[in-house]
Amino acid sequence: MFRILIVLLFALFSLQCLGSDIEVDRRDCLHGQSKKLRGLACHLVALKEFNDRNNKSEYLKYLGMACNEDYSKSCFALGLEYKVGKIVTQDYNTAKKYLGKACDLGIAKACIKMSFLYDKNPKQREIYEEKACNLGIGLACHVTALEYQRKELDEKELNNNTKQALKYRKKALMFFKKACNLKVNDACKELKKLK
Repeated sequence: MFRILIVLLFALFSLQCLGSDIEVDRRDCLHGQSKKLRGLACHLVALKEFNDRNNKSEYLKYLGMACNEDYSKSCFALGLEYKVGKIVTQDYNTAKKYLGKACDLGIAKACIKMSFLYDKNPKQREIYEEKACNLGIGLACHVTALEYQRKELDEKELNNNTKQALKYRKKALMFFKKACNLKVNDACKELKKLK
């Protein structure tokens, strides 16, 4: 009986602490001393609202607040929510807004998602592939290298522009090297062929 009482008291204490934690985070979200603290606190409130309370509107609200404080994980999560459309209406433009910000804040996976959203716009797609490469995604480096290699061949064969083709070749080599350094074996093989 004594053990049951101890367990119940511990559970009650834990619930009380959890409730106060969300209030502390909520306060820090609104009035934290730094942008970083406000962003993290808002993100934590969002997660607690979703996981503990299943309150999707508060979850989205606090993700948005955290993203406004440049908390990259919240921008990424919000972008995914709008891309997938399970708890909000699917909206690719809004997804691009948040995923683009997450990419700019250094989330490589957000850059990859952005490249997929711009599948029909090669210039925009390439911008995000390059950003993903620069953030350490080897396959993005490889894809970017292949794009520059294709452009090199197009300039040589279609436009007979060897000067521009040489620029594209240098870029292709640079991205093949990056991809190879990031352990993409096919890029290493291609690099050996081109040297």
